[in-house]
Amino acid sequence: MPEEIARLIVKLRQKSHYGPSRLSFYLKRDYGINLSVYGIYRVLVRAGLIKPRKHRPRKKPVYYQMLYPGQRVKVDTKYMPKIRLWNRPEPYKEYQYTAIDDCTRLRFVWVYQELCPANSVDFAQRMLKFFPFPIEEVQTDHGTEFTYIFVPWVKKPHPFEEFLKGKGIRHKLIPIATPKQNGKVERSHRTDDEEFYNQRGFRKPAKRRRELSRFLDFYNNRRPNSALGWMTPLEKLRSFSEYQGATLSLKSVTHV
Repeated sequence: MPEEIARLIVKLRQKSHYGPSRLSFYLKRDYGINLSVYGIYRVLVRAGLIKPRKHRPRKKPVYYQMLYPGQRVKVDTKYMPKIRLWNRPEPYKEYQYTAIDDCTRLRFVWVYQELCPANSVDFAQRMLKFFPFPIEEVQTDHGTEFTYIFVPWVKKPHPFEEFLKGKGIRHKLIPIATPKQNGKVERSHRTDDEEFYNQRGFRKPAKRRRELSRFLDFYNNRRPNSALGWMTPLEKLRSFSEYQGATLSLKSVTHV
C-alpha cells in the first residue's frame, strides 16, 4: 500500500475513531480509493490504533428488521456523563431518552433531569410529533419509567402505557434480562459515546443539549449506516414511495 494512503487512513482514524468498514466506505466515496476492509484493518494494527483480533469461532448472529417505517419503534434511556458545575458541589446529572425506528434507524432523542413516568409520557408525545409516520408498536425494557409490572404494590395503570393505549399503539416488553432484544437502540447509544460524548467535553448542560440536537440531525440526515447498505436513515425512509418528500425537524417538538 502506498505510504501516502496509509497516512490518510491513520489520519482519518485519529480524527473520527471509525472502524475499518466505515473507513472503507468514506475512502471510496470521498477520495475514490477502493480498499478492502482487511487492508485498512492491517494498517490500523501496524499503527497501534486498534488491537489485533483473537480468532475464535462464534455463532453467526441472526438479524431481523421490520418491513416498513413505524412498524416497531424501540425506546430506551441512557445515563449521560455527569457535569461538574462551579456553583454546586454534587455532579449535575441528566438522562437521555432515545427512540429508534427499527426499519429506517431514524432516531429521536430528548434530555431530562430524571427518569419517571411523567417524563416518559412527555417523551412519547414529542416522539409522535417528530417521526413523519404513524407508529404501530413501541418496545421497551421493564424500567419503572415504562411499566409497573415489577412493582405489583402499585395498583394504578402506568401513565406511559395508558398514553400509548390511548393512541392505539401496542406496548411490547422485551423478555427479562435480554438487552439484545433492544440491540438497535443499545448500538445507537454506543455510537453516541464513540462519536459524541467521548469526543467532546461539556461544562454547561444547555450547550450539551444544543450540540446533541446537532448530532441527532447529523445521525439522521448525513451519517451513512452500514446496516442500511450505507444509506442514511432519511435516505432509507425516502426509499418508501409514500415518504419520498419527508423531512425531519426538532422545531415541531419544542412544545407538546
